[in-house]
Formats: sequence, C-alpha cells, structure tokens
Amino acid sequence: MQQDRRTLSAHPEPQVVSARPAVTADLMARTGLDDAILARLVHGFYDRVRVDPMLGPVFAHRITDWGPHLAKMVEFWSSVALMTGRYHGQPMPKHLSLPVEAVHFDRWLTLFRQTAEEVCTPVGAAWVIERAERIAGSIQMNILDFRNSYGRADLPPRVWRHHSRSGCQGRRVVAVDTRIPCGAAHLCLIQEKLAGHCGISR
Repeated sequence: MQQDRRTLSAHPEPQVVSARPAVTADLMARTGLDDAILARLVHGFYDRVRVDPMLGPVFAHRITDWGPHLAKMVEFWSSVALMTGRYHGQPMPKHLSLPVEAVHFDRWLTLFRQTAEEVCTPVGAAWVIERAERIAGSIQMNILDFRNSYGRADLPPRVWRHHSRSGCQGRRVVAVDTRIPCGAAHLCLIQEKLAGHCGISR
C-alpha cells in the first residue's frame, strides 16, 4: 500500500523506493542490483533493440516517444527483479497482437543476455536473465493462445473467475482478459508458473 512505502538503503547510497523494503533490501544484497544498474540494463538493452534489424522495426512502429517507455521499463524491472511493486501497467494485452514469432523472442533474449552480462554482477545477470526467459516464454505462450483461439482479430470479452490458492494448484494462465489489470504482480505469477497458486484462470 502507498502509505507503507518508505525509502530503504543498506548504505547511504543507493536508495530504492519499495513497497516491500525488507524483501527488496535482501534481493539487492544477494544480487548486487539496484535502480541505477537496472536503469543501465534497460537503456543499454533498448539501445541494442532499436538498431537491431529484426526487432528495431517492431518497436519503431509502436513507440515514438522513448523517454516514457524507458522510464516505465525501469519501473517494471525494479518490480520484477527487486520486488519493489512500483510497476502498475498492463503488459500482456499490449503484446498479444504483435507480429512476432519464436525467432523474435530468441533475438530479444540474446540481446537481453548480452546487456545483462555487461551491466550486472554475475549473480545479478543470472537473476534478471532467468526472469527475462520466463517472461518471454509466458508472453509467447499467450500470443500463441490468442492466435489459436481468435486469429489475429482483437481479443473478445471473456469471463474469468477468481480462485483461492487451494483451488488453483498447478494451473498456468495462458491468456488474459484485456479488461482485467495484468500488472507486474499478475505477470510474476505467470512467469513463476504460479508456484502452486494463481490469481485468475479460465
């Protein structure tokens, strides 16, 4: 919750604003990651993406103002890598209609791995790469499900039901309703294969 947020720091610098200060502090200590490193990771990665012959046109067709996008991606990776809870977007619906195939995801991961290994500590690089691989797999799975179910048309309304943890053992979410927020929390549930529970299913 907003009122629970506070600035944390194991040292005077760096400082990271987190909704889960203790968890974030522990992750920072274990991985060597912080906001400054994640910002360099995001900016360095998208510098590569924008000039890449395969991925560049896909992004250029959809993003004209890179400043806000990069800032949002830093918040996203802060939430994913350090559990800060600062990202509140809806990433999955925006990806469903992208003209991408498996080769695009392979290239995306190649560029991400290269950047992470240059910018992060070895432990930090392994940490974010693992999460990037899970995110890429989840997005690709959802895109394939979207195409198989509805072709390339817009996603029609769906009815979803919520489950308790005990009622959702082992399930994986393979599609999302664009009417339901699918922020970092839901995405983390997907990419972690739900760890025995989930928030939504068909």
